[in-house]
Amino acid sequence: MKDKKSSNDTVERKRLPLGLILVIIFVFISALIGLLTPFIMELEWYIDLFLLLLSVLGIVIGIGLIKRKNIARIFAIVFYTGGAVFGLYSLFDSFSWEYFENTVKVSAIIRIIISVVIIWYLLRKDTKDVFR
Repeated sequence: MKDKKSSNDTVERKRLPLGLILVIIFVFISALIGLLTPFIMELEWYIDLFLLLLSVLGIVIGIGLIKRKNIARIFAIVFYTGGAVFGLYSLFDSFSWEYFENTVKVSAIIRIIISVVIIWYLLRKDTKDVFR
């Protein structure tokens, strides 16, 4: 009887919660956009390099989340906290408003909302329990 229960626990352990799947999909889509942006837009070389580094970090975080590594969860929290802070900065940065007023405002608000939702989800106790 005990063996049957432990095998059910193993099967249950292999399933990723839907919320985590959605976070992982978002992480990979964000990384892909970051990798493609330098080819779509003409940016300074250091911005291209920064986007490349963030994209690679996003891919590493995404793989760690798939493997349920707690360190990946922690890095994702830090990563999206930075995204929320950058969103707040973009919202109030006068230079950004000068050229792309509405686009920057809307994208900053969306970035803040998504970042806060991801941080909230990754900090939940039931989400923490999924990671090792």
